[in-house]
Amino acid sequence: MVGVDISVLIFVEDQARAIRECVRVTKPGGYVGLNEGVWIKQPPPEMVAQVKDALGPFIPTIETWQALWEASGLQERVVKVCQVDARTEVKSRIQWIGWRWLLRAWGRGLRLYITNPAIRQSIKGMFDVPPEAFQYAGYGLFVGKK
Repeated sequence: MVGVDISVLIFVEDQARAIRECVRVTKPGGYVGLNEGVWIKQPPPEMVAQVKDALGPFIPTIETWQALWEASGLQERVVKVCQVDARTEVKSRIQWIGWRWLLRAWGRGLRLYITNPAIRQSIKGMFDVPPEAFQYAGYGLFVGKK
């Protein structure tokens, strides 16, 4: 049995409790896996505030995630940290989902952008993230066995 979370816990206020719940619902011998956004190195405080204003979630440092993972009670814990490379990420997503799906998604997104003020505000906020934030950002892959 495998439980996997993909960048959901950065939106949860009590991440330690959420991890405990993931562990609780996993069968003995099963695995819990997380793929979460992390600050690989601590950015300047004004950048943290800017990203939080734009995207909403609090992004923990890798040290914070590692401490949470150590406290999970899981065995055979593995942590791998990867730097975000925006070009590589976009290219791999396009290869994964294909151009046809991407164009349909862009069409739906454009329609929502035009017709929904909340979506419009959210998308504008994403572009408020400073490009230099990517040198601090990454994602952590966390796996452990119950």
